[in-house]
Amino acid sequence: MTDEPPGLSSGIALGSPEYWRIAAAMVAAGFSVFAIMNAVQPLMPIFVAEFGITAASASLSLSLTIAALAVAMLGTARLSDRLGRKPVMAMSLLLSSVTMLLTSVVADWGLLLVLRACCGIAIAGVPAVVITYLSEEMAPASRAAANGIYVSGAALGGMAGRLISGHVADLYGWHAGLAAVGWIGLAAAVAFLVLLPKSRNFTPSRVPPAAELRAYIAHLRDPHQRRLYISAFLLMGAMVSVYNYLGFRLLAAPFGLDPVWVNGMFLLYAVGILIAPPAGALAQRHGETQILQIALVGSLCGMGLMLSERIVVVMLGLTLFTAGFFAAHSIASGWAARSARTARTQASTLYLLAYYMGGALIGWIGGQVWQVFGWPGLCMLIIAGLVQVGWLIGQSTGR
Repeated sequence: MTDEPPGLSSGIALGSPEYWRIAAAMVAAGFSVFAIMNAVQPLMPIFVAEFGITAASASLSLSLTIAALAVAMLGTARLSDRLGRKPVMAMSLLLSSVTMLLTSVVADWGLLLVLRACCGIAIAGVPAVVITYLSEEMAPASRAAANGIYVSGAALGGMAGRLISGHVADLYGWHAGLAAVGWIGLAAAVAFLVLLPKSRNFTPSRVPPAAELRAYIAHLRDPHQRRLYISAFLLMGAMVSVYNYLGFRLLAAPFGLDPVWVNGMFLLYAVGILIAPPAGALAQRHGETQILQIALVGSLCGMGLMLSERIVVVMLGLTLFTAGFFAAHSIASGWAARSARTARTQASTLYLLAYYMGGALIGWIGGQVWQVFGWPGLCMLIIAGLVQVGWLIGQSTGR
């Protein structure tokens, strides 16, 4: 079970025409997947009003998608070993767009949740496979840049999906909001199919399931890897909880903001596009532990500011929290792969599994806390999680 595929010496070079085709395809893929996944987040207050459900129940429209994605990643990664990287990613993009369009026409809450879970299964083929594709096809000096472009596309998609669905829903209703994102996803899927070159270094693999299982168990037995997986679980849970329920708070007293202004908070996802690359460079220069803990302090300060009842202070706090999250995640995800002694693909898969399951479970649990204890209670839950992450990272000093 190797992490370095053959033929990398003839990989696609930075700045070549094929490189730019791959870069454009990566932006399309990341944009589509994360726009479709996150489009329901600004619609949760609308779901509460229309279906007569609680905020925690409304959050299932996102949590079920994330949970299904996390579990399906294990299967789609293996499927790509047999069928190829591009076919699995293209199928993922097409199916997720079609499922999103089906979601936009339903009127039953239960059926909507079923389709949202199907969306999660459909989109799993991209995050499960994209890093492997880049490692096989790109020259070593080009991989980091290409991966960074995909991450930027994902962050842009996460932001745009929320903004588009929210603003279209304000004008024409939530069905139209979801349909708009579905059609954009379909256009991105077609662009991906046209732009992405065929694999040149892919070799079908039939790694025995027992060998893969041993690799996963070995990583779970490694205390350092375990700490990073728990950190990923808590970080994503904090991020999803904040963006799930802050909108409810801003719509209510003492803020009473118009939904258009509330949707504007998702513009802060642009912070992720700007903060991740320099955070990674600083971690390389000064060490992961130190920069991660600085990022966590920023997020903790942001959570403290979000307890305020002044909108300017709340937005400043959200900015700090978001910047800290993206910096911490960009460092921790790379650290999990680099510090694995063997089977780095499996190490990255476990990190992403923990990351997405944290968003699904804590995002839903946060709704229960919000309903009982309000925003202060939710803030305390998130702060406790971030402090725990800081402690776990501190234990990993020296790796």
